[in-house]
Amino acid sequence: RKVGNASQVEDMHVDLQIDGLDLTEAMIDEAKSRDVYSELWNADLNENLPEGVDLGSYDLVVSSGAFRAGQLGPSSLEHLLQPLKPGGLACFTVDLKAWEKESYQQALKKLVSDGECIIRQINRADYLPALRKDCSVVVLAKTKSQDNIVQE
Repeated sequence: RKVGNASQVEDMHVDLQIDGLDLTEAMIDEAKSRDVYSELWNADLNENLPEGVDLGSYDLVVSSGAFRAGQLGPSSLEHLLQPLKPGGLACFTVDLKAWEKESYQQALKKLVSDGECIIRQINRADYLPALRKDCSVVVLAKTKSQDNIVQE
């Protein structure tokens, strides 16, 4: 669902529908120039998803670099799951400093205990080695149908 580094599919030559969402208009403009996206939204995942996102219909949601201090917090994790169909995967990175200081682990435990998803994988990885930045790479599988979720 991100438009930056997560959009590097231009040379794959596969038939995919790829939609993008970003907080900044500059990244939306860059994404438009790539000519790989079916839909693009300028939106803040700290809030509800924008109108037009077809909830419960996506196979995969990818977010790279958005979950870090001052951008997206743990409460935004539920918004990654909303577009997914049951069995769909959410793959995302969380800056390691934010992972350690904010309540990402608690938010994930709550999503699992509420039956929203299961955790497929959590790994630590070099995110930006030149800057000595590490991250947690998380893969979730959605378990609930969107029909069972009441949106606020």
